[in-house]
Amino acid sequence: MRRAFFGVTALASAISLAVLGDLSHYSWWSIIVLWAYSIAAVSGIAGAVAHFVVTVQYLVVGGVILMSAMGCGVLLEVATESPWEYVIGTYVMHYAPLAITLCDWRFPYKPKLALVQSASAVAIFALYSAIATPMEVYRCNVEVWQSLLAASFFPPGYYVFWRLLDAR
Repeated sequence: MRRAFFGVTALASAISLAVLGDLSHYSWWSIIVLWAYSIAAVSGIAGAVAHFVVTVQYLVVGGVILMSAMGCGVLLEVATESPWEYVIGTYVMHYAPLAITLCDWRFPYKPKLALVQSASAVAIFALYSAIATPMEVYRCNVEVWQSLLAASFFPPGYYVFWRLLDAR
């Protein structure tokens, strides 16, 4: 059943990316990561990439929450024009990938692996931020350094979380 679910998830992610994907929005990078995780889950190796995947997805969720709170233009525009599309689209694009990954919970209890994968995900976010700035893409009054500073707190916190789990 799990393999079938992730097979369908991989297919749905691939179709969504091909039809609607816009890599100027970091949310689509999360969909790429969900696609890769789904393939890894079907192959039985999801645990090898789980920390990287969940970090990317947490960055997306955190970014959406902060951008909503800050009233970023792209989110306000969709919310005003089509509230249902905003609610459903926000869940599917931003929250569902994290929920799917966390519900699968194939995370090895290896704090150093968690730190390395989490830091790698933040490094990719830094690459994205160098290419597409929040001000341009999301019409948000956020400087690149601010988003990178916020993201940089995730790997140490994630590492501590896994160390605490490891200690029990």
